Amino acid sequence: MSADPSARRCATPRGPRAATAVIDRPDPAGGLVVGDQRRDAAAQLSGYLGYVEETGDGDGLLQLMAITATDMYTVTELAKRLDVPVTTLHREAQRLVDADLIRSRTVGRSRLLRPNPAHRAAAPLTQLLQVTFGPHTVIEDEFDSIRDVARALIYGSWAARYHGARGAPPADLDVLVVGSPERADVYDAADRAQDRLGMQVNPLIRTPQQWVEATDPLIRQIQSSPTVIVIDTGMDAA
Repeated sequence: MSADPSARRCATPRGPRAATAVIDRPDPAGGLVVGDQRRDAAAQLSGYLGYVEETGDGDGLLQLMAITATDMYTVTELAKRLDVPVTTLHREAQRLVDADLIRSRTVGRSRLLRPNPAHRAAAPLTQLLQVTFGPHTVIEDEFDSIRDVARALIYGSWAARYHGARGAPPADLDVLVVGSPERADVYDAADRAQDRLGMQVNPLIRTPQQWVEATDPLIRQIQSSPTVIVIDTGMDAA
């Protein structure tokens, strides 16, 4: 089965590192952000990413940052969602607060956290996190063990955003599975991925013949739109 020009298989880098080049320029909020402050924030970020690479302790929180750009959560909610102790989540969140990558505020007895879109590194870091920790890594992880899958890919709004299209953060994830797997296995994998991501996962199953013949308007639309291939076994399409 030949690869589509619009599709791209993700390569997941093993060692993300933050750029530390510093150039003084006016701060949008007014005044000038001094180089030492930016160097310090860059060093904190670089150190945190290195820490995550070595220990894996904060990868769930980084993954969440790659998915939710505007949502606000309490520490308790995040700990439950990521299935980690509250003390661990609090420690990892504080590292990101210190790097100014997430914002924190207290309402009553609750500490609320959300990504900081005003940070100069927010846009490139979000892109880096999407590549490294984004939903496609979870989809690959959950769908990879399903038998008789020739290809699995993400299409729709998330794939479009991944390839640079502007728009609101996607609320769900559309996954096409090409092959002849057991339907129950596909839906079980989608449910597991949905639980991990905290966003709806919509699986669609088509046979290799249906993919090649492309008589279905939806398949033609997918083939002509941005996609992110997460599984490609090289099985014959016909």
